[in-house]
Amino acid sequence: MAALGIMVALLVWTATLLLISIWTHIYSNRRLPPGPFPLPFVGNIFQLEIKNIPKSFTRLAERFGPVFTLYLGSRRFVVLHGYKAVKEVLLDYRNEFSGRGETPAFQVHQDKGQPFDPTFVIGFAPYNVISDILFHKRADYNDKTALRMLSLFNENFYLLSSPWIQLYNNFPGYIRYLPGSHRKLIKNVSEIKEYALEGVKDRQKSLEPSCPRDFTDTMLMEMEKEKHSTDPVYTLDNIAVTVADLLFAGTETTNTTLRYGLLILMKHPEVEEKLHEEIDRVIGPSRIPAVKDRLDMPYLDAVVHEIQRFIDIIPSNLSHKATRDTVFRGYVIPKVNNFPGWEHTILSNVKFNCWLPGESLCCVNLTDQGSLCSFQGTVIIPTLDSLLYDSQEFPEPEKFKPEHFLNENGKFKYSDHFKPFSAGKRVCVGEGLARMELFLFLASILQHFNLKSLVDPKDIDLSPIAIGFAKVPPHYKLCVIPRSQV
Repeated sequence: MAALGIMVALLVWTATLLLISIWTHIYSNRRLPPGPFPLPFVGNIFQLEIKNIPKSFTRLAERFGPVFTLYLGSRRFVVLHGYKAVKEVLLDYRNEFSGRGETPAFQVHQDKGQPFDPTFVIGFAPYNVISDILFHKRADYNDKTALRMLSLFNENFYLLSSPWIQLYNNFPGYIRYLPGSHRKLIKNVSEIKEYALEGVKDRQKSLEPSCPRDFTDTMLMEMEKEKHSTDPVYTLDNIAVTVADLLFAGTETTNTTLRYGLLILMKHPEVEEKLHEEIDRVIGPSRIPAVKDRLDMPYLDAVVHEIQRFIDIIPSNLSHKATRDTVFRGYVIPKVNNFPGWEHTILSNVKFNCWLPGESLCCVNLTDQGSLCSFQGTVIIPTLDSLLYDSQEFPEPEKFKPEHFLNENGKFKYSDHFKPFSAGKRVCVGEGLARMELFLFLASILQHFNLKSLVDPKDIDLSPIAIGFAKVPPHYKLCVIPRSQV
């Protein structure tokens, strides 16, 4: 009898809960767009085809119209389906619906405040930006190919900064056949290039010259124009190398700058606090940050510039080369280097492939006079750290001080010494994009999260773990705390 009584009580409780749920739903949603009736706790999850959500939306739109309501768990969604409804909400009501919708799977706090390594979580953001420009596609955070590319970029960035690779870059003929990390680097570069080549070939199959979809399409169209040329510039191989170069440069430098930046902010919590205040005042808790906000956010703009100055990510710049004999400040800088070197050894008749990010892919026969000149040319290294750490322009340059880029009135102050992207004909082609990304990514992260170090701020070491081609930040983990919970 006791068991029967418990069973009856449970049934009554369930029925009551169901009735309350129905009444609450009808009363609270009487002015919402129509939609299927949700079940308690789970909402409309069973009415959706999880493997094909867009198809489910189309089916529901046919039943309920172009604007309808769904519940997934306790979260409410109003779905706009069709050109007119979508255009109206995005254009006519752009201010009203400009807040950011949360996607839990993409939220950094999916680790529920537990420590995590930000390398790949952050890296996906710039990777997707450049991937969209090149291939008109994006990857989710579980995409194995994207994770592999990010891993290769990260490893190569470190290897390029190792002492061994600095030796290899200067003595490739001697070192090429020795064991060492240059072999791993070349293997990684080959894999990146193969990925890029497959992507280019895939775009070529569906190319529509009248409607280019991305940057790769425009290069393929140029290749088509040169198909009868005896010396074409745009070949599949050259396009693939360009794509690989842009993928690496467009992803890893921004990723490294952001990771270094977060570490610096944890070292300087007073700076983070000022950033939170400015973000709250200008953007607020929910509006998506925009590039135009830079005009009203001088402190964040200064912090972004100071991060780039302080980390000095490519301290010696990418090497340049003299294209003609030049007189500079009374000195003659020759185009050709006549100093006897490795090209005169027995290795000079070796033919090999060489490619590193920032250079063109070439198959070099060292017995060819043109190739000899290309290796003998005078290399020019305009060091960027000499500008970024100039104590006359930036007092106490070894200290992180956003005030380096602020005037006495707290307004942003530009410095002509600020050249982390180099300048002139070899200036980084992605400078504008990178600046925009750094501002928006930092604004978005700090809008929603407080950064928490696993050690006391004074114990955080900002020293790079490698300095060569680049300055590589130390590995670390951090916690991010949603500001809504503070």
